Amino acid sequence: MSRRDAHLSLDDRTRDKPAFVRHFPAIERAVADGHDVIGGLAPLLFPPLPPRLPPEYLRPFHVDVSDALDAARDDEHRRVVVKRVLEEVLSVTAYSKTIGFAPTALVDFVWRIAAELLDHAFGSSLFDADLVDPFAGIGVFADRLIRVHGVGRILNLEMDPEAAKAARLIIGSALAAKGLRMPVQFRADEATLIDLPRREGIRVIVGNPPRHGSLARTLSWAGEQLGERGLTAFILPRTVTSSQLFAQRRDHFQRDFDQIYVLDLRGERARTPTARASAGGNVFGAGGAGGASVVFSVRGARRQPVLSYHADGASREEKLAWIGTVGELADIPWALATE
Repeated sequence: MSRRDAHLSLDDRTRDKPAFVRHFPAIERAVADGHDVIGGLAPLLFPPLPPRLPPEYLRPFHVDVSDALDAARDDEHRRVVVKRVLEEVLSVTAYSKTIGFAPTALVDFVWRIAAELLDHAFGSSLFDADLVDPFAGIGVFADRLIRVHGVGRILNLEMDPEAAKAARLIIGSALAAKGLRMPVQFRADEATLIDLPRREGIRVIVGNPPRHGSLARTLSWAGEQLGERGLTAFILPRTVTSSQLFAQRRDHFQRDFDQIYVLDLRGERARTPTARASAGGNVFGAGGAGGASVVFSVRGARRQPVLSYHADGASREEKLAWIGTVGELADIPWALATE
């Protein structure tokens, strides 16, 4: 849906509708209580097209609504204000019906462990490193980096123009919320796997690569761009860490990196009740048919065997809750990886 289509849709649903104005007392109460204003209001206005973004990525818009309603002069002005905010939501979310979003608990975990590895291996931090997300999507990793760690310097690459539009909005809101003016670079390109500029220092490449296309090429590119010291932190399909199809790639990684941690979150589809119970829930929900793993790979550190942990049997909610409690590597009972 284009911005013009979103505007027309909103205009048609809000013009001369007393019921819309009657919702404002409830909206104001929801704002005061910190509730999901956009998520609650949108279905009233657009029953056939509720926003597709997860609630956690709509929260910046709730702040916009709250501030705007505080400054509104009358109900008509409020109606115009909410229309403007919802236009933004519609124009950047309608494209996302087939997109999988990494849960914030998982993204926060990736950043926490990446920060720990930077410190332990190189005596560095997220503030000092050269951070890159080559699969930025709607800006999930940059959003959490800014909101949780207060770091706003990251290069985002994304080839989907609609995703890039959403990312700019979400990242901009995150920067404003933290009062940061750091240069979050964003490049929308037909090919995201470009040669990155060579820089001094430690490079960190993070992200949730798309499930389509060549994952082997993606992983090779990341290794090429990393330099002599740095790390990658990827949320990957479980097939990369368990399938015979990627066995050669795993062997290459073991030669190319000094430290590798594989958190196997399971969640793959299985045919028998026993196998389904062992796999447990998928952290991506219904859209993550093949299961997921989080892989941290460090180059230029003290060499050690590959370590892994398999999260067997838990539900999606239990896995995400557990991930949220993991503050450091030592909180995970790692074991030597076996093929």
